[in-house]
Amino acid sequence: MTIEHYEPHRMLRVGDLVDLAEDPFADPDGDDPALQIEYAVVCEISRETEDCIAIGFEGLDIIGFPPGHILLVGGHDSGYDEEVSGHG
Repeated sequence: MTIEHYEPHRMLRVGDLVDLAEDPFADPDGDDPALQIEYAVVCEISRETEDCIAIGFEGLDIIGFPPGHILLVGGHDSGYDEEVSGHG
């Protein structure tokens, strides 16, 4: 399925369920068994630097993503680029 089959992207929010399986930043080798079977829940989002948005997931480490990176969220994609709020 290609990205065109999903709804237009929106800003990522705390509480979103995110599919991190085979994501190049969260699962670069595509072999994390936990990420293959369940969605990760976003618990915090913060802009660390101009080139890094740190996203914390329940039960996982905080992962850094570049601005503009797209994640699959609850059946549609969610991008983040400009304004990122800290806790909701």
